[in-house]
Amino acid sequence: MGRSLAEVTQNLSPEMRQKIENGTKDLILEVEALRLKQLRERWEISQQELAKILGISQPAVSKLENQQDFLLSTLRQYVESLGGKLEIVATFPDRTSIKLEISPAPAPIPTLAAH
Repeated sequence: MGRSLAEVTQNLSPEMRQKIENGTKDLILEVEALRLKQLRERWEISQQELAKILGISQPAVSKLENQQDFLLSTLRQYVESLGGKLEIVATFPDRTSIKLEISPAPAPIPTLAAH
């Protein structure tokens, strides 16, 4: 029978547990950053094409896709430029998920269909 994560980590030093936690957070952020790239690739659009739609440079698109933290407005603009709609859902253990409303984008954003 396997051991739980709590059993595995209980004998580790607090420093080692913190190091593992920090590494886990970094890995999660890295995977989430890659998801933007995967989303763009799913629509078969290059960074250069997306940069033109967003009105930014190709290196700026690359930086955005590899960034660990950015503004919701930036994420919304990225998603909407691919023709999508950004929705944020808060999930809680043993509770219903709640869709959070975010204020509308300040100006219409061009989409791939218009490209």
